[in-house]
Amino acid sequence: MIARSGIPTYCVDDSTRSRRCCCFSWFCQLFGSRFELPELFIQGDTESFLKNLIAFEQCYLDIEHRYMTSYAYLMDTLINTKEDIQLLEDAGVIYNGLRSSEDAADLFNNLCKEVALGNFFFFSQWKQVDYYCKRRWPRRLALLRRNYFGNPWTGISVIAALILFALTVVQTVYGVRSSWSS
Repeated sequence: MIARSGIPTYCVDDSTRSRRCCCFSWFCQLFGSRFELPELFIQGDTESFLKNLIAFEQCYLDIEHRYMTSYAYLMDTLINTKEDIQLLEDAGVIYNGLRSSEDAADLFNNLCKEVALGNFFFFSQWKQVDYYCKRRWPRRLALLRRNYFGNPWTGISVIAALILFALTVVQTVYGVRSSWSS
């Protein structure tokens, strides 16, 4: 989900409030969109720890916001594949101590099975993300970044093609102007 959406993802370090962006920094500043997540260290006991916290919240019916259940549901919704885990690792959001990114993706995809969510704490933020992802320009820019700027060589070739196209247009304009003035 994260890789396809084009949402700039940040890691927020609570002690220094510093941010590391996993996308082009100019893109983040230009469109003013970002998605901030706290750091999470995934180890062998993380799944049982998170499931115990979710079970603890589920036992008390008078809790208005189920923060851990909402967080687990949010991460389950964001993370579908190992590429999403790798993107979050690159951003410094997740530190994966498991064998593979596939294991970490499976951890989040199985975390909220058969869990009643109730009041989703991140509902307003999720609506904003959903609105952002459905807009035309962010989708196209995400597609452009993923397809044409996924590695340096394709990015360089796209920029070179745009420069050649611009020079061709300039040459055509000057050629037409010179033929009309003759």
